[in-house]
Amino acid sequence: AQVSLTEYVAMLDGFLMDFTDTALEDTARMVIERSRASEVYARVVILEDGDFKKSKVLQTLRELAPNYVVDIHVLAHGAKDRFGPSANGAAEQMKAADIAALRNIPKLRLRSVYQQNCFGQYLNKAWTDGGAQVVNGSKQINYMSFAYESFLRHWLDGRPFGQAVAQSTSDWLPFYSLVFNFVDLYDDETGARRDPPQFSVFGTLSGSDEINSSTMIFRGNASVRATD
Repeated sequence: AQVSLTEYVAMLDGFLMDFTDTALEDTARMVIERSRASEVYARVVILEDGDFKKSKVLQTLRELAPNYVVDIHVLAHGAKDRFGPSANGAAEQMKAADIAALRNIPKLRLRSVYQQNCFGQYLNKAWTDGGAQVVNGSKQINYMSFAYESFLRHWLDGRPFGQAVAQSTSDWLPFYSLVFNFVDLYDDETGARRDPPQFSVFGTLSGSDEINSSTMIFRGNASVRATD
């Protein structure tokens, strides 16, 4: 059977999304397991693969609510109105209304939310409406996903949330600035990716647009700490 170019591109895009979902999960688990998380937190719960879906997220938060202060780290793909892997279906993605409705979970004490997902700033208000004391979110596409390792280290060492996020960006800025001198992935302020990407053998491109797109926007009390 013949496959049209449009169908082929759609199939390839779906494969890449599923592949990067898995890559994000594997990398995040490794970072968390090698960190001091188990020393600082009484419980560490990682939802991945088939468990990373809205129903399981809500179930887990209801179970934790009576006994724990909760920090959430979202390490997944995202859009302006939702986050979560596409493989589990649209009904199992966390949308802005679902996030805001977390305030209805009895005794939930939601302290901080770290968002690695793209377009996270558009969900910031939903998180604080849902009860979070502080949340960060990228301005548009987040190209600096490796910064999570640095954030987690600074956060677990007792730095205020805002400082931990800012320092993690500073830690990785030289690396990303260099990379984006050779490859240009960013298109415009809508957050679109450049298609096709631009490349420079001599590193003459500018990475300022990708770095600006990855800028973290805060809402709430950025002075809270993991030790509070």
